[in-house]
Amino acid sequence: MRSARTSHLSINLLPQDPFYETPIGRVMAWASTVGRYLVIFTELVVIISFASRFKLDRDLTDLNSEILQKSQIVDSYGELENNVRVTQTKTGYLAQQKNGYNSIDVLDTVTQSLPNDVVLTILQVFSQEIQITGTALTPEALAQMVRNLQAQPTIASLFVDQIKSSSQGGVGFEFVLHMQLIQKPGTTGK
Repeated sequence: MRSARTSHLSINLLPQDPFYETPIGRVMAWASTVGRYLVIFTELVVIISFASRFKLDRDLTDLNSEILQKSQIVDSYGELENNVRVTQTKTGYLAQQKNGYNSIDVLDTVTQSLPNDVVLTILQVFSQEIQITGTALTPEALAQMVRNLQAQPTIASLFVDQIKSSSQGGVGFEFVLHMQLIQKPGTTGK
């Protein structure tokens, strides 16, 4: 009768190398096993990156064509935008002219206030403001011009910014005046 206990017999046909029993041998065996997995993982990464390159190239091509289409659309609106800007500039100028005083009326007001001894070199007219630069031969002529301008009904305020001796070596005084015009009825400021 056979015994209740069966013994297992193990036969190893490959002899074990005693080198693998040493610490250096174990490290080498472990490194070769892990190295195999690293090589397989690296190959997978290379295969995935190679396959994804086709998708990324297609995405790049699509984005470049979309950018080209949109830039052409923007370029096509360039002339329209320039026309709109020109129209806005003209509209702004017309609104300023409507809300401000007519340049000819302002010039008439200033010339009516000038004594004979005053010469204007620059007259700048803005919507509600005037800047006058000129030369007065005598202080009395300058004072007379300031009084005359203050008496005008369209001038709200007058500021003498600068008075100095004539830089051209002649007699007289150079001056710069700023005037604020009275706001026209029905307008809302500058």
